[in-house]
Amino acid sequence: NDGLMAIFFFILGLEIKREILAGDLSNRKRLVPVMAAALGGMLLPALLYLALNIYTPTQHGWGIPMATDTAFAV
Repeated sequence: NDGLMAIFFFILGLEIKREILAGDLSNRKRLVPVMAAALGGMLLPALLYLALNIYTPTQHGWGIPMATDTAFAV
C-alpha cells in the first residue's frame, strides 16, 4: 500500500509539473487562481482549527484538519 501511494504521488507530481510547464497552467493568469484555491484549501481549515482551539491542550492538532488531498483534487 505504501509503495503504491509513493508511485501515485510521484505520477501526480509529474502531471502537475507538465501542466505548469507546457499545459493549461503555463499561463500565469490561469495558474494563480488554481494555486490560491489549493493553498486556501489547505490553510483555511488549519487556521480555523487554531482559532477555535487556541490556548487549549488540543491546539497542536492543527495538522489533522489540514487536508492536503483536497488541494490535490483542485
